[in-house]
Amino acid sequence: MEQPIKLDEALDDSPIFREELRVSEDCVDDIVDKFKKFLKVCKHWQEAGREFGECNVQLSEDSSLVALPKKGSERISSDETLEYGLQTFSKFLKELQTIRERMVSQMSDFIASFEKFINTDVKDVKELSKKYYRSTNLHDTTLNKLSKVKKNSTKFNELEQELLETKKQHRLNSLEFACKLNEMQTRKKLALLENMCTFMNSQLEYFNQGHSFCKDME
Repeated sequence: MEQPIKLDEALDDSPIFREELRVSEDCVDDIVDKFKKFLKVCKHWQEAGREFGECNVQLSEDSSLVALPKKGSERISSDETLEYGLQTFSKFLKELQTIRERMVSQMSDFIASFEKFINTDVKDVKELSKKYYRSTNLHDTTLNKLSKVKKNSTKFNELEQELLETKKQHRLNSLEFACKLNEMQTRKKLALLENMCTFMNSQLEYFNQGHSFCKDME
């Protein structure tokens, strides 16, 4: 299981902390790639569901007319048993379609949640990543310059003060970046599990209601 980044390591900017950031950032990139592939399947399912729904509506409408022979422009009465059966079947399809439409609608929410995660939450992480690595490079460069200057010189004092400022900013960016990565670990689980549970419940409702309708038709 992926572990959260230890924030106390950010103050020391230890090699362990930098490695944890790198690993966590790689995990975000990996989950984004997987979510994008998953989204394609969800959208395909959604489109297939809509097409199936259109066919189901047409079948419902046509089945209610099958038992009524047509004479000229008018429908005439037919076998009452057959007519009742087909009318009941038509009603059954319509009621199931209502639940199916709700499932398709929930898939839209499902897709929107993943797209928000990719387009907004991950984008925020990338922006913080840029800030972090810029401040890291600036801090390391300033530290390197300071190591090459004689102590107690004017240049040394200037660089020492600059290093303090860059270190302060670097710590702030490190903490902000680490907090966001930890937040993303939680968000990716919620984005997946909450929507999965909602969709599974709608599937359960669909099949349970279908079974109930079939029992009523017996």
